[in-house]
Amino acid sequence: MGCCGSTDKDTAERLAAVEQEIKASRTPEVEDAARFAKELRVVFDTVAEKGGDMRMIAKVEDLSDSVVRGLINRIDLQLVQKGSAEYQPIVDRIMVVATDLDAVRATKATKLVDAHLQRLVEQQTSAQEKQVDPLLKKLQAVREKVRGDAKLLIPGTKEMLDVAEQAHAAAPEAKPVAKGLLEQLVPHSVFVLESEAAWCSAQGCEAVIKHAERTDLLAGKLVAVLGAVWEPAITPQVESVRQRRGREACAQLVAQAERHIEADEGGEAYGCLQQLLPWWPVLKSSHSLEIVGLFSKMQSYANQAFLAAANAGNTETAEEIRGFAVQFDSLRAQFEGLPPSAGRALGEVLESGEAKIQVAKALDTVEKELAKTTDDDDSTNLSLGNAIQALESLKVAWPVASKEEPPESLVERIKKTMAALESWTFEAMQGAASAEQVQSLMQFAQEYDRRRIEEFKSEPLRPRLTSEAAMKYLKRAESELLKSEGMKPQVLLESLKAAAEAVPGESGSAEARSLMLRVMTLTNERLLKAYAEAISAQAENEKKEIMLMKFAESADEVRQSCVIPGTALVEEMSQKRVEVADELIEAIRDQITAGQLSSLGQDICILSRVCKKLPTDAPQQKNAKAVASRYMDSLSSLDAQVDESTLQSAAELQEALKTLGCDPGDLKAKILEKVSRQVLGRARTEKDLEALGRHLDALVKPCQDESLAADLYEEIQSFANSLEDTLLTRLLEEGRAQGAAAVNAAEAADRLRAAKTASGASGALKTPFAERVAGAQKAVGLLEEANAELAKTAGMNPKAVVNVLKELAGALAGLNGFYDEALRAVLERFREKLAEAAGKALQAEGEMRDKKLAALAALAKDADSAQQALASLPGSSLELQSFAGAVSGARSAQSLEQVELELGKESGMNPKLLLQGFQELGRLWPTLDESLQERCRENCSKVRARMGESLDEALSSGNAAKQKALLSFAKEFDACGEMSGALEAELQSKLDAAAV
Repeated sequence: MGCCGSTDKDTAERLAAVEQEIKASRTPEVEDAARFAKELRVVFDTVAEKGGDMRMIAKVEDLSDSVVRGLINRIDLQLVQKGSAEYQPIVDRIMVVATDLDAVRATKATKLVDAHLQRLVEQQTSAQEKQVDPLLKKLQAVREKVRGDAKLLIPGTKEMLDVAEQAHAAAPEAKPVAKGLLEQLVPHSVFVLESEAAWCSAQGCEAVIKHAERTDLLAGKLVAVLGAVWEPAITPQVESVRQRRGREACAQLVAQAERHIEADEGGEAYGCLQQLLPWWPVLKSSHSLEIVGLFSKMQSYANQAFLAAANAGNTETAEEIRGFAVQFDSLRAQFEGLPPSAGRALGEVLESGEAKIQVAKALDTVEKELAKTTDDDDSTNLSLGNAIQALESLKVAWPVASKEEPPESLVERIKKTMAALESWTFEAMQGAASAEQVQSLMQFAQEYDRRRIEEFKSEPLRPRLTSEAAMKYLKRAESELLKSEGMKPQVLLESLKAAAEAVPGESGSAEARSLMLRVMTLTNERLLKAYAEAISAQAENEKKEIMLMKFAESADEVRQSCVIPGTALVEEMSQKRVEVADELIEAIRDQITAGQLSSLGQDICILSRVCKKLPTDAPQQKNAKAVASRYMDSLSSLDAQVDESTLQSAAELQEALKTLGCDPGDLKAKILEKVSRQVLGRARTEKDLEALGRHLDALVKPCQDESLAADLYEEIQSFANSLEDTLLTRLLEEGRAQGAAAVNAAEAADRLRAAKTASGASGALKTPFAERVAGAQKAVGLLEEANAELAKTAGMNPKAVVNVLKELAGALAGLNGFYDEALRAVLERFREKLAEAAGKALQAEGEMRDKKLAALAALAKDADSAQQALASLPGSSLELQSFAGAVSGARSAQSLEQVELELGKESGMNPKLLLQGFQELGRLWPTLDESLQERCRENCSKVRARMGESLDEALSSGNAAKQKALLSFAKEFDACGEMSGALEAELQSKLDAAAV
């Protein structure tokens, strides 16, 4: 037999070598395991190419078990506790090796490794959850305490973050922990934002921003564990509050300071500057010019006071002002990032000459700043703050310097410098790339105009810049409108408002107004499209509709402010709702006419929402009701088809029909019945097991619905209860490849059988199908293994077949003989194979013959034991047919042929060969079937007759030697067993009778 053959010597040696290495390394390094796996795969492929020595293949699989165990041992709890960043690279390397091992194994090594890893991860996660549970409880307690006392918000938030960070550090990858932390942090973040009044001071804002940054950082890590995104972040929202509060404080304190300066209250104005200091970090990027201006005014105020005191000879006041100057400069230095003072310190005596020098220095500063715009050094840029401060110094000093006739050169220099500064401002406006730059330049122009020297009769700068500024804002708005996605509505609206403020009414240039018209047209188109999509979307989005309407109101204000012709956007939106209603009505009417009702339920719901906000006397209301009524009539027809989505939205559809003025009656029940019958019909004819499972699951909810008719419920349950034999039969026909699909379908059938309606219909599940189908899946796989082995023309492994028969007893235990026919075919084929093998073994000689026959007899004995176990299963219809008899039958057939050959000879019969044949038959007698035993008895009768005849001849001839020889033969013949009878006694009786 092929199973007893040998394999190539080199392959055997190679397998022995890798076996020695594997046994020497109980927990091999991954690299060694990879080498072992590749060696085993080479041996496996080589053996398979040469016919498949099953013993060597079994050896390869056994060795692969050792390698798999070694790989699994490398993945322990200590490694998993280090986190996925540590263990995943190791697991990835191990899985590469396991993939190679999959090729030589029936049980996938990759699945074993993955299952082991998942058990460890679940164990680690469970331990971490238990560890952090006290922290989660503490976190909730602190949160509740903070909500009860707003004064504790800042320190309480810090404590919460400390606890949350500690919990996350203890379980950085545990999803339940991440979810639990977020369930506390998210509402607390909302509470912080809602409790703005508790932290609206500069110091409070600073503390809350730090906490917000920690919150965003921690939340980002937590949502990453859950595969989500932390949006929106809290830090920008807190920053926005701080910016707003800072702007409000700045506006209030600057206005107060200016009033104090006008009222000659320098100390109070200085106090306002001190109060601005804590807000400076949020003001310096956008309000530095105002602060610089305020410092400039304070400095001018101090200069004037000092000059007045000095001119009046009031030294005490002058000294006090000098002391104030020290404090003033110290405070100014604390405004980090504020441009340094362009003017000189307060002097003891401010005379006309000193004023002229101050004017010259102011002009130097401005000219130096202008020079930065023409040099090649990109790191230097004109400082608007320095320029404003220089202009303030110039304005303060010029009245003193011009008391006497100023030099013509100084006057011309002032005119030239101011013209150059104004020219640069226009060029900068044209090149401005952002709204912030435009706003900064407009603010500069305003500050510039406040410091203009009226004697030079120049026109104000800011009014001349407005059209340029408006166009910058409008281009920014246009760029947002042209985005196919990611448009920022707030940026668009702010740009439109800023442009309207720059050129109110019809004050802008023709180019600016043309651009304004184009941008407003684009705005209307974009907003109308978004509005149409929002009101006709499948899911209602009231929030988005309101947001779009408010945006439209703001856009209409801009249009009205700038006197832009065209229809108001709010009116166009109202008209768009009418158009959408008409389009929906027409589309629904067309689909009803075409008999396409399957997805119309959602369209009816959308139409209801659209019409709900139309006037009650609008013609669309009547048309909508008519088309809805027609839909209901069509839905009632016997051949109407509706899809499962209609069933899911049946409740919403029913309300929608009511809103449209229709009486839906028992619409939900009708839809439920139609969909259920359609799905049931598909399930009855479904050939694909996976699709069958989906159909069965689709019927679960309808069976749980109290609206489902009792007879339909019973029909569905009857179908579900009939599926077990079908699934078992399909599984046997299609093979174990469809096992998972069959089990899934059985589980779906069990869920359907267990479904109980709200009205009380019985849904009790008696015997689950899935358990039997899962057992059948294993049984089918074993039957396929046995058939595959038996189908081999050479190299069949009978041990593998016997092992399968043993395993089948457990797999078939709950199937009540359902697969007996398939099993009977396997048993019959195996008996034939064993009989063939026995016949071939008999052709061998000597010791080899006996060895082969003994091995076959042992296999047959094991097979008979396995067959007995299978026949003893509940519901089994198997009839026992001995495997041992199949083997012994081949041996006995040969002995019978030898006996019958000798008995058939007319003369020359060889008693020795005849006796050997009967002796062999005597040894096999207990295993012989009835037909062979009968042949043996017939031949024994012939022997007794022949021996009797021979004895008669010997008596008649007086041949005593022959008589003795016949008695000796008879004695040995009787020793062959119960089949031979008592030949010696018969012959002796004849002799005794003859002697008388």
